[in-house]
Amino acid sequence: MYHFLALQFIKLKLEEVLQSFVKVKLEFADNIEKALELTKRIPFDLIFIDENIPDSNGNKICTLIKQRSLVLISYLTGLNQRFEKRKGKTSEGDFYLSKPAKSKELLKIIKSTIRWRNKKIIY
Repeated sequence: MYHFLALQFIKLKLEEVLQSFVKVKLEFADNIEKALELTKRIPFDLIFIDENIPDSNGNKICTLIKQRSLVLISYLTGLNQRFEKRKGKTSEGDFYLSKPAKSKELLKIIKSTIRWRNKKIIY
């Protein structure tokens, strides 16, 4: 079973993309506080974070999560400027997508996460 976390903003798109994945459990958080609380209790394989979230900063949250976990983090943002992408990558994010994220791009990240997780279990 693979466990993913996302904030509400991408709920419909992820549910649509993940319909074909039987072994994926998807959790949603309404805000950063709830997301951080969930990451303390559940060992997620992938977390989707928006750079411009109302109650915090995506880079700050990414750093906090990465300090205590090896989880993969994907940035989704409407800011697709080069500076923003560079900032996302330097704050320990693993993937970077501009919104609106295309299903094909989300699938690529999900499949990469599953491959990474399987290698992690084997080695």
